[in-house]
Amino acid sequence: MDESLKLRWQLYFEKYPTEKILKGNNLLRDYEDEMIDGPIIDLGCGQSSFLLDFINTNKEIYAIDNEQFQLDLLRDRILASSNSIPENWHFIELDINKQDIPENVYSLVICSNIFQFFNLSKGKEVGQSIANKTTTGSLIYLQVHSTKHPSYNSRKKSGFTHFFTLEDIDAIFNNEVFERIYTADIQSSGTKENTEFTNFWLDKWYEKNGITDLEEITNRKDDYLKNNLHAYFTIILRRR
Repeated sequence: MDESLKLRWQLYFEKYPTEKILKGNNLLRDYEDEMIDGPIIDLGCGQSSFLLDFINTNKEIYAIDNEQFQLDLLRDRILASSNSIPENWHFIELDINKQDIPENVYSLVICSNIFQFFNLSKGKEVGQSIANKTTTGSLIYLQVHSTKHPSYNSRKKSGFTHFFTLEDIDAIFNNEVFERIYTADIQSSGTKENTEFTNFWLDKWYEKNGITDLEEITNRKDDYLKNNLHAYFTIILRRR
C-alpha cells in the first residue's frame, strides 16, 4: 500500500467511528437469516464494514488482508467495541495472489473489491479454492469493477488488473456449483459525503507533501475526481 492510501485509511479510521459505519447499508443483512452454521471469512478485508456487522456474533471470523496496517485498525475497532467477542476473531496477514485461503468450511465468504487485482486465470484459481472451502448453502458476497469503470480502456495506470463482465464472473463461479441469487450492475458518482472525505484526504496528502499552489491543487483534484466514478457488479451467490 502506498503512503497516500495509508493516509486515506488512517483518516477513515479517525473520521468514521464503528457506530457510524454500522448505520450504513449492508446488503448482507438481508441474507443473515439464510446463513448456515460455520465461520465467516473476508478476503482483503481492510476495515471491513461487512465484518463489523457481525461484531457480536458467536461465529468464528477470519479477517484476511495483505496489509498488517489495515488489520491493526480493524482489530482496534473490535477491541474498542463493548459488543465484540475478540476471541472469535482471527486477523491474518496474507497475500491471496501468492497464498491459499486458510483451510475451513465457511458459511460466508466476502470478496469486496479484491478480484479486480487478479487476472482471470488467477480469479478462477481463487474461485476454485472458495468452492473447495464452502458447502451447500454457503454464501459468497462479491463486488468487482465492471468494464463500465472509467479506468477501463484508460491510458492512465489504474492499479487494477481486470475489469469484469457477468460472463467473467460466471467463469469464476461456475453456475453448476454456485447459484447467483442477487445481481446488481451499478454506476455511481458517490455520495456528497464520500466526495467531501476524498477532498479532505487529498488536502491532507498535498499538505503532507508540501504542495501549496492552489491552481495545482485544484487541477490535481479535478483530475482525480473526474475518474472517481464507481462502476461495479455486486453479486451474492449460494453454493449448491
